[in-house]
Amino acid sequence: MTWMTGYPQLAAIPPIFVVTYEVLKVSSYDKSTAANQVVMLSISTTLGVVLYMLLDSWVVITFISMVLMFFYKR
Repeated sequence: MTWMTGYPQLAAIPPIFVVTYEVLKVSSYDKSTAANQVVMLSISTTLGVVLYMLLDSWVVITFISMVLMFFYKR
């Protein structure tokens, strides 16, 4: 989506790093955990890309993303 609109693709990378780090640190990895991480990764990546397209400040984007994902996860 970011490639078609001309924006850099880096907006989708931070959530991928977070999930990769979580997977590497988990001792057991079952299907429900994998499904939960796929859903959360999809939502957080989409949210990050949309916010990046709308706003210019990485600090504001990061703060908004963290707050929204915190309340969504609860």
